[in-house]
Amino acid sequence: MGTAKATVCLEPYLEPWCIKVWSAGPMSINPGSRRVWDDRFGSMSVFVDTKKDGDFAVRFEGLACVHVSAGGASVRVQPEAEALTSETIQHLVADQVIPRILAHRGELVLHAGAIQLDGKLIVLVGESGRGKSTLAASLMRSGWCLLGDDAVIVTDEGGVHYGRAVYRSLRLFPDSIASLFPVLPRVFEVAHYSGKRRVSMSKESDGKPSAGPLTAMFFIAPEGNGDNIATRRMSPAETCMGIIGHSFSLDPTDLNRARKKLAAASALATNIPAFELCYPRSFARLSDVREALCCALAEISGPGANRSAKEDRH
Repeated sequence: MGTAKATVCLEPYLEPWCIKVWSAGPMSINPGSRRVWDDRFGSMSVFVDTKKDGDFAVRFEGLACVHVSAGGASVRVQPEAEALTSETIQHLVADQVIPRILAHRGELVLHAGAIQLDGKLIVLVGESGRGKSTLAASLMRSGWCLLGDDAVIVTDEGGVHYGRAVYRSLRLFPDSIASLFPVLPRVFEVAHYSGKRRVSMSKESDGKPSAGPLTAMFFIAPEGNGDNIATRRMSPAETCMGIIGHSFSLDPTDLNRARKKLAAASALATNIPAFELCYPRSFARLSDVREALCCALAEISGPGANRSAKEDRH
């Protein structure tokens, strides 16, 4: 194994973590490690070190292996090739590994964006490619405060649920940036293999809140064939399963942690209203989508807020 050749510091919001980068070379997984999880695309695998409690390795096929020790006290990256950029390393660790470390420590971390207006914080939950970041950016441009667009920590404090982003982020494809920003912002590479760009949030984030009480969750559905925009109130059971399916985990085979996550997801689903949101992926319709969100929020905060919402409000 090579010695550390560089240090990549993450965004200021992630200052507890400092990445040590090893010299490139053949992938090395500690002897005795057990493979516990592969993503459905075959691009990421998680290994548990059976000899060192709390040590893990997350391998990104063809890119790098991230070694995590002592529950996240040390994060070291071993690139597979010298060409791996610092932006790619930051993306892999900040957007894939750190949310899983936090989940392993007992946090409920959703694959979601978080936005806030007038003290009402909502999360946009959905798989990659569903349009979370574009919708979040659209809401931000209309006056909402963007906390983050990809990973949200939800905590239960005396029965009140709060949401905060792992870090303030906004990553968009060039067509979304051109459509949503009259004046093009500063942008940076997300990763060498991605067409997305990271939008600079330095000025946008000054003095803005980093957390708030959670008001509602919106689960973004796959794009339909029609032009309709619809919100549908989800049942607590359906919401709970959606939370589990869209949350980060480092070791899904850990039954004790899985039980605790299920309990946290059940409490969240019981206490916070959730909606399925279906809409056409058209920049021209984003204002209508924003209106549908506001209508759903008005419904749960107005008279009869405790009854189930009607299906297909639009």
